Amino acid sequence: MIQRLTGSKISPRIVLCALVVSAVLAACLATAAETDSSGDTAAEDTRVGNSGLPVPRMVSLGAQEINMRSGPGTRYPIKWVYTRKSLPVQVEAEFDIWRKIRDRDGESGWVHGSMLSGRRTVEIRGHDGSAITVLRDKASDQSNAVLRAESGVIAELIECADDWCRLRIDGKKGWAPRQSLWGLMPGDGKKS
Repeated sequence: MIQRLTGSKISPRIVLCALVVSAVLAACLATAAETDSSGDTAAEDTRVGNSGLPVPRMVSLGAQEINMRSGPGTRYPIKWVYTRKSLPVQVEAEFDIWRKIRDRDGESGWVHGSMLSGRRTVEIRGHDGSAITVLRDKASDQSNAVLRAESGVIAELIECADDWCRLRIDGKKGWAPRQSLWGLMPGDGKKS
């Protein structure tokens, strides 16, 4: 048997809560629909951290010695000590003044945000099975060689254009194939 309620009042608080929940749900569904139609996985994965900067993003180590911790705070144990200033790392998350980073080897942990620099660097990985990457005066395999860099060398990123990136190493500038570098995000550094 169905019972019919008559004459009962609905609390204004309940109505307000229902409206808020409906609005939030509608906004979430609209955002999901926009994300699905974009087709750009890099854009989908990027969000804004509490610093106001995009996450994930590439940065470099700003000090000669930096402790990587297992959690966001000094109470967490040290997992690793970096001893190489300017090493490129990826910021994966932010919590207060702490940044969760990942290095080229996939090691991740938390460092104090003040230990990171916005200066963009890349690490040479080698090219075509060789531990050496040749930097050239133009973005072409046929252009003149300017410098030969071994795997592990850190270079300052100037710009990228298509499959090549312009770098600075010890004051010398040259172009290197994009696939020979670690420290770039998809679409990162490309001129618009």
